[in-house]
Amino acid sequence: MRLNRLLLLSLMLLAGSAGAITPINPALFQKPLKESHIPLARDPLNPEARPMLSCYYYPGLMIRQEDRGEIGAANLGIRVLSRGSRFPTCTLRPGRHEHIVDGRNEWSGYFLGAKYPFVLFYSADGVNGGEGFAVFNPLGKLLFDDLAGEIRAVELPSPQTTPRTLRLRYQRFYPAECSLMDTDRLACWEKIRGITGLADATPPDCTAAYQEMAGWMKGETLESLRSDPSVIVYEAVTTLDESGTVSSTVPLTGTATSCHPAD
Repeated sequence: MRLNRLLLLSLMLLAGSAGAITPINPALFQKPLKESHIPLARDPLNPEARPMLSCYYYPGLMIRQEDRGEIGAANLGIRVLSRGSRFPTCTLRPGRHEHIVDGRNEWSGYFLGAKYPFVLFYSADGVNGGEGFAVFNPLGKLLFDDLAGEIRAVELPSPQTTPRTLRLRYQRFYPAECSLMDTDRLACWEKIRGITGLADATPPDCTAAYQEMAGWMKGETLESLRSDPSVIVYEAVTTLDESGTVSSTVPLTGTATSCHPAD
């Protein structure tokens, strides 16, 4: 991995055809019944940080986030609440039966939003020009994760059915294991088509993105970057249920919108 590659790629995508990396849209999610935001003591070694403890309350659910101003929240917790019970106090100490989302083994990042019984987090840092996101159930089980440029829709198609189903529509960033700029670009594209379900017979043209990356990076040329794996951007729909069964992740139109070199 080249030094500063992610920063350069993110700047390119913010200015280029792939669009801004904006997966957070509160209107997509269930509105909390209550929120608590409690400033925490500042770290004298990191005076610019604004530490904050936040709790978000939903029917039957509470999300707790301890943000110390570092990359990724220090603690993320999911707690099931009894229907009709009083909201527990928002404290640094985890509540009884609260599941702490472990950044070492499960997910590291921040709270994104909820649509009961699904809880979404986004990643602590971007990768391959996109933002990682994850879906958990109220018991803290990781159900699904992927890489997105923007999340377009978060829907419960049949909220009364069991198990309940979540449908996500988003701009997917798929990191391939091969390059669409290499001599075997057609073979690479066939592999990508087989995995993603994209229907176009010919691959998207990645030349401009690779050239732009070469221009940003000192000492690099288009030729030196040709073998770098490609990231394919396309509109996707994923359907899963609360047990974690993923019914499908399919292209919305079957056409890739762009591609660029991986980090």
